[in-house]
Amino acid sequence: MRGLFADVWQRKDPITWVDVGAGYGELLEAVSRLAPAGSRVEGLEPMRPKATAARARGLLVTEDYLRPTHSKVQFLSFVDVFSHLPDFRAFLADVGSVLLPGGEVFMETGNLADISDRSEFADELGIPDHLVFAGERHILGYLEEAGFEIVRIERQRVDDLVNTAKCVVKALIGRPTLLRMPYSSRYRQLLIRARLPGK
Repeated sequence: MRGLFADVWQRKDPITWVDVGAGYGELLEAVSRLAPAGSRVEGLEPMRPKATAARARGLLVTEDYLRPTHSKVQFLSFVDVFSHLPDFRAFLADVGSVLLPGGEVFMETGNLADISDRSEFADELGIPDHLVFAGERHILGYLEEAGFEIVRIERQRVDDLVNTAKCVVKALIGRPTLLRMPYSSRYRQLLIRARLPGK
């Protein structure tokens, strides 16, 4: 987050940021540390235990979904949310209704539809909790169709030596995993920063 939004932190102007699907508040905590003084950083989390745990850590988290009636913000994030949504177009319409002109989103998700073989993804698919998988082209198409301009994309490997070691440990303790050669998968975690044009 430090590098991806370096220009925002350097401006020193207070910002408004909402994290959708905030979970236990990990991203909120990171943004709160980086955001200029006077910023309002909040989260929305529909699962009560997660929202309660985040609030216990002093984070501003409301137990709710994103709604078009939410107050307008400059930045909105959603990490590992895409695959849980039955209608990403409708979700992006809600996002657009909440963002101020020139507002931005930060999205993190995987490009699972870009791989050709299940062995390229060593983690669990999380079905039926994960409803849909997409590739980078699909995700960027959704964002552009909703009027977003792509500012920056980072593609992070998940098949490095550290993750391979984690898979070996999982296998040794009997947890489900797929072992594969490191640095052999086309799977990437996509970190996407996109902006709505200003009016």
